[in-house]
Amino acid sequence: MSRNAMETVVEFYQHVNSDPTGLPGVLHADIKWQVIDGFPFGGEYNGLGSVFEDFFGNVMQHFEFWNANPDEYIDAGDKIIVLGHYKTKAKETGMDIEPSFIHVWTVEDGMITRLQQSADSVQVSRALNHNVPTKN
Repeated sequence: MSRNAMETVVEFYQHVNSDPTGLPGVLHADIKWQVIDGFPFGGEYNGLGSVFEDFFGNVMQHFEFWNANPDEYIDAGDKIIVLGHYKTKAKETGMDIEPSFIHVWTVEDGMITRLQQSADSVQVSRALNHNVPTKN
């Protein structure tokens, strides 16, 4: 029996924070992973190899860990919208941050086929010492 869209997305967050080896079980091999421009390493990644090597490979060079914590799930059929926050620590600056995110997931036949991500890019850039202006 195939998972429904909500079950698939919930399982993604369980794996991403505790057992990343299970992620290929919920991510389609040809996934489209879209990270908002302005976010470090923002852009589009196509396929599991690109998501794990090009996106997460770069992110994990700069952060000690990277957790994605859902705060609210919104069921829209084959799309699941998740409001949440990341929890991470930058290696260079030692800054602990918890930037908010919005993830829009598309699920087909129990597999995630697309992510559209938007997040608080300023917090992440500051943690990476990118000289983002702060409010006076």
